[in-house]
Amino acid sequence: MTVVASSEERRYKASTTGQVQRMMRELEEYRMGSKTESPVVSYAIKIQSGIDLASRGRPSLSVFLARLQKLQIDPKLRIEKGKIAGISYRLQDFKIRGCKLHQASYSQLLEHRVIYNPQQDMFAVIKANQNETIGLESELEVDWDRVEIKDYMTNKIKLLSEIASKEQGIHTARKPVVLEHTRKSKELEIEF
Repeated sequence: MTVVASSEERRYKASTTGQVQRMMRELEEYRMGSKTESPVVSYAIKIQSGIDLASRGRPSLSVFLARLQKLQIDPKLRIEKGKIAGISYRLQDFKIRGCKLHQASYSQLLEHRVIYNPQQDMFAVIKANQNETIGLESELEVDWDRVEIKDYMTNKIKLLSEIASKEQGIHTARKPVVLEHTRKSKELEIEF
């Protein structure tokens, strides 16, 4: 038996079994040369990494929402009876509820990631829900260069990607992906 950290103690959520199997298969095909396209990372992993980046330093909810917009992740907050009741995230045409991600539901955000002040943050919530850009001071901005997408992969996938990179003579890049569709299955290309 192995002792595993609780979800509150973990820094990243583990990939699902299906994601791991698909990435392993694609990496192996790429490594063997039967596939010329780079392997892909799911939109869910991309959104999770963006949420982790946007919530660094436990910012206000307004800053968090503005950072997500800067990363091209569209947050939508559900308001019931004048109070925030939930959150969902959209990247291009992929949408996911916050409760499906690691500490990304509205209650988990408040508990672990952001500070909420209703008088100061409700204006930003309304702007985000109306697809309006939330202003953000330049010193608070974030960008994808600060994300190491490999942190979200299992050790097996990391090892396989390193082997594939060495065999293909490709250098590992820190920048995770270009925000473009590469497939109909809503995935993004990994840069090795």
